[in-house]
Amino acid sequence: MRPNSGFLQEMFALPRDSAAQLERLARTFELATVVLTRGSAGSLIYHKGEWSERRPKPMTVVDTVGAGDAFTAGLTMGLLRNLRLSTVHAAAEELAGFCLLPRRRDAVASRDSVLSGEFSWTVKSESTSVMG
Repeated sequence: MRPNSGFLQEMFALPRDSAAQLERLARTFELATVVLTRGSAGSLIYHKGEWSERRPKPMTVVDTVGAGDAFTAGLTMGLLRNLRLSTVHAAAEELAGFCLLPRRRDAVASRDSVLSGEFSWTVKSESTSVMG
């Protein structure tokens, strides 16, 4: 589940404390993972009793289209590969952040750089291993 904070408070009349909200949702609905995205304020992940909170690097946002989907893709890929939550969260944030920048149709992240947590973007013609 990946709600935003306004949705949580309106739908479930939950406390204002984000961590308490996520934990209550996880317990109530027997969810392994609940993610709260907060735009420029960052994101908070509860996964099987473990927590991760991150704030994005400051940047000038050009367009938000696709950022939530990219975050979810990074999160899902990392969790399915049983990576550490901190690595998963960093990958999700990095992928989402890339969507916020000016479009470069020729820029891709190498699979190895994302999975290792050391993110690097390259131009397609220079890259042999890209995320499928």
